[in-house]
Amino acid sequence: MSLRIIAGQFKGRKLFSPKGEEVRPTAAVVREALFSILGYKIEGARVLDLFAGTGSIGFEALSRGAQRVTFVERLPDARNAILKTAEHLGVTNQIEVIDANAAGKIRHRIDQEVQFDLVFIDPPYGHERPAKILGRIISEGLLAEGAFVVYEQQRNEVQARPVEGLVHVDERRYGRTVLTFFTRSENDG
Repeated sequence: MSLRIIAGQFKGRKLFSPKGEEVRPTAAVVREALFSILGYKIEGARVLDLFAGTGSIGFEALSRGAQRVTFVERLPDARNAILKTAEHLGVTNQIEVIDANAAGKIRHRIDQEVQFDLVFIDPPYGHERPAKILGRIISEGLLAEGAFVVYEQQRNEVQARPVEGLVHVDERRYGRTVLTFFTRSENDG
């Protein structure tokens, strides 16, 4: 069964995936729930998809009205799959694909003026340093006023908790998957 966009203008369209098992796309039921929760916040949003993999979250956001998506992915096959999907959907002018380790510094790879309305973080299984990643997006000034951050991980991992500059908003569980929602603190920035 192939990976497809769930809703919006590209509903049912195919997402290309790299070969192998190093990339793990977010399950359709989790994507559906995530975008139901985010609702109107997607319209016109600038989205940062860290550990992008197939780009399923970013493309789902574009399909539902996001303005632009920046995908950060270190694996060449995954970046190529994202570019192939963008061409297939006709959205190459609405995306940027950055070759970088999403756990490291990325601001120098992104236009200094750009801030994001939505940041989605889905590190590989077993990545035990959510505080480092959350702290980095704050310290690098990547969040627009009122921005939302969504951290996806497994139940058995060190759970994402707020860091200075972020406020915990919600947490949802779908099977073994946990989505933790944060917003930029009013006192930040």
